[in-house]
Amino acid sequence: MNVHQLPSFLFVFAVFAAWQSVQVPSASTLLFEDRFEGDLRHWDARGEDAIFLRDSGERDHGKVLALVPNGDVIALIKGSARFGAVRLEGDVKFIDDYDNYLGFVYNHRRRAERDDFGLIYIKGNDSYLQANPHRDWNVSRLVYPEYRVSLAGPAGIKTGQWQRFAMEVVGREAHVYVGNMTVPQMTFSLFEGDSGAIGLQPRSVGGDVWVDNIQVSSISRLSYTGPPLPRFEIDRQPFLTDWLVTGPYKQTDDRLARQPGSDRKVWRPLAADARGAVVSGTVVDYHGTDTVAYVRTRVTRARAGDAELRISTVDDLALWVNGRFSWFIPRSDAAWFDFLRNPAHGGQRIPLSLEAGDNELTLRVRGGVYASGGFFAAIAEGPPASPFSGPPDAGPYAAGLRTEVVTVQGTPVQILVWYPTRDPRPGVTFGGLVDATCVSEGQPTRSTPLEDCRARWLADLVEYRPSERITDQIFDLRTRSALDAAPMTARFPVVVFDGGLRSDALGYFSLAEYLASHGIVAVSVPSTPPVQQGSLTFNAAGVRHKTSIVRAALDTALRRPDVDPGRVVLAAWSVGGASTSVAAIDDARVRGVLSLDGAVGYDYGLPLVRELASTRRTAAPILHITGKAPNAYPVPKTMANLPEVSDRVWVLELDGVNHSHFIAQGGVVPFAGNTSPAATRFWSAHAVMQRAVRQFIAWSTSASREDDLVLDARPADTFRRLRAGS
Repeated sequence: MNVHQLPSFLFVFAVFAAWQSVQVPSASTLLFEDRFEGDLRHWDARGEDAIFLRDSGERDHGKVLALVPNGDVIALIKGSARFGAVRLEGDVKFIDDYDNYLGFVYNHRRRAERDDFGLIYIKGNDSYLQANPHRDWNVSRLVYPEYRVSLAGPAGIKTGQWQRFAMEVVGREAHVYVGNMTVPQMTFSLFEGDSGAIGLQPRSVGGDVWVDNIQVSSISRLSYTGPPLPRFEIDRQPFLTDWLVTGPYKQTDDRLARQPGSDRKVWRPLAADARGAVVSGTVVDYHGTDTVAYVRTRVTRARAGDAELRISTVDDLALWVNGRFSWFIPRSDAAWFDFLRNPAHGGQRIPLSLEAGDNELTLRVRGGVYASGGFFAAIAEGPPASPFSGPPDAGPYAAGLRTEVVTVQGTPVQILVWYPTRDPRPGVTFGGLVDATCVSEGQPTRSTPLEDCRARWLADLVEYRPSERITDQIFDLRTRSALDAAPMTARFPVVVFDGGLRSDALGYFSLAEYLASHGIVAVSVPSTPPVQQGSLTFNAAGVRHKTSIVRAALDTALRRPDVDPGRVVLAAWSVGGASTSVAAIDDARVRGVLSLDGAVGYDYGLPLVRELASTRRTAAPILHITGKAPNAYPVPKTMANLPEVSDRVWVLELDGVNHSHFIAQGGVVPFAGNTSPAATRFWSAHAVMQRAVRQFIAWSTSASREDDLVLDARPADTFRRLRAGS
């Protein structure tokens, strides 16, 4: 907090205390002065038609230095790299309300084709001060978001009015004064350069700025000796601060991540800054061609187990753990030093499975991106998020997985069963999950090469999410599914999931893992056509066949010793909503029906149900969960049909999702480990959906069920009971 954020009665005290911390500068020597009444021979001006003298039209100022935004513009005082510790003073005027700033450049150094310099700027039209070091001309203000100070009172900026400023620089420490020349508005010491030229800079785009009456004097010490400004508490201890780096390189070489210790000669120390930030902009280029680097650190654990990498980054990163690819980490809006303790500043949570002893964490950094250049990272103990389930919300159990085979009208069909377990074995990778369940369109008697199953998944992902960058590295991410883990002796509720017209049984794997962790057996069936038929037909015959698979899967599940036959729920997405509705109508064992944007919520659904079940209704309640976002295919919704299937219907409409988000191919897989704005909206809705499914199963299968269903929902969601005619 700076003094301008204090209550008025404390402001006077703060200013008095700060005044006591101000020393009269030692005897100084005037090193440079420019009233801009001559020419610019003493300035090293860079930027075409962007730096020139002009008549201000004001008697008190005459000619002034005009700085015009035009990309990489800078005006350096010639010879100032030899000045040493200095105080720069002058006047600034922002002549319009366009986005504009005046940057105070210090410790500027050029090496080869790269310019690095410290910079603190006044934002004219918004009246604030912001630290913004440039590395290879790339702005880094998002690595220092806490270094932003509002300018008010005597320090305030008003369009069309002159304001006094000063900057003192001693080594790496820079103090900036605006209006009030007694106490600086900001003290900043996080730019790594400790000497170099000084100068001025306008914004790269936006409005012009005028400068006049520049003076530079030598100083032996900083005038202000009080506490750093702005004031905030820094705790560096939780962060990973001891790193090695290799690079920069012109292109990626992921062998460096897969075998991080194979060539010790290419790695060198990279120290985190005083806050704990890894400032990657000091390594990678922005304008240059060397935009790739790899950084690694070592994490030591007394025993093997799960943990989380907590990270706040403005870099796009890729993570390897002990040489194995683990996660893509997209950049966020800012890298916050306090993200571990301030919920408003978020951060990302990356699941890790660490070994006993030393673990190597390697991050690939990509430069060349505007306003990037750093991250904070820490290790947290405890159960991590799954990359396929968003925020951590796992229950007390692990999730076991086994395959079963049922025969329907002479057709063998492989079904998948997730179940609660205490077995400590880890979950397989997504690739391992695809491989372990790889069959030809659900029929286990047809052998299919593993690469064909993976290729089929990649093709589905491209179809459902063409805008996402999806590669085969998705198969390296770890799931919660522990293959053939030992089941428990307790009895749990069971839910059987059906899918669309051509759904893979893995379409619900993330939701099934989540439910198993909360003590619910989850069975998923594929959309397998009859053995002599190439595909399911989109008519009553196809729905009848799907209904037979659902019934066979339920019968198989009820023979399991860990399933309670009195707590049965059917669930489905898309066309499967018709088959589960028909199955529920004819089966008194069913206590609840979950429609994940299922068929009966659309025009086509009820006619299919009526053709197979006439006008009969199920005694089980229905929860229909749908999305508010538009679907890729404009199929008309008609939720008014739902009360024709059950007289107890509730509807949850989720903001930010559409039809395809409810299955893995359209949601949890393409967004795995992703916190882009689109992914963030999805994961927020997905968390609500998971909890709603679990709450409905618990409510509908409870022996003492209340009359009304209560669910958690966000303000943007809509939850209501749907009655006939409404």
